[in-house]
Amino acid sequence: MNKWGKKSYKHYKTLHPDLQVLADEVLAVHDCSIFQGYRDKETQNKYFDNKTSKVKFPFSKHNRDPSEAIDLAPYIPGEDPYDMERVLFFAGIVRGIADKLYDNGTMEFRLRWGGSWSQKADEPFAFDRNRFFDGIHWELQR
Repeated sequence: MNKWGKKSYKHYKTLHPDLQVLADEVLAVHDCSIFQGYRDKETQNKYFDNKTSKVKFPFSKHNRDPSEAIDLAPYIPGEDPYDMERVLFFAGIVRGIADKLYDNGTMEFRLRWGGSWSQKADEPFAFDRNRFFDGIHWELQR
């Protein structure tokens, strides 16, 4: 049985309840790591300056308390968690679980994926090659 490591659990505690439920369900299916939940001003602006985020503090859903965004990646020992093929496969798992949880009323909000920024809640899941790709990022759609 998979379980959260210390770093992942530290981030897990900062997440919106919908994202905690989602993360636990995903973990039960595929081992994974949480790289980010809540981000403070210094961290968010560092990511903006490094061009790994498109927004400054306080405009990311990572900047809300509890965090309305999660950076969640597959964990495979010795493998790159940002490997494109693994990220795309894992995204299908996350989206499928999120849709199930939303449909059965366990999650209040739908998700938007950082690999498909133009996607709206009621549109089919798709990979968006024409936008900034943040394949491990998931955020609640309000």
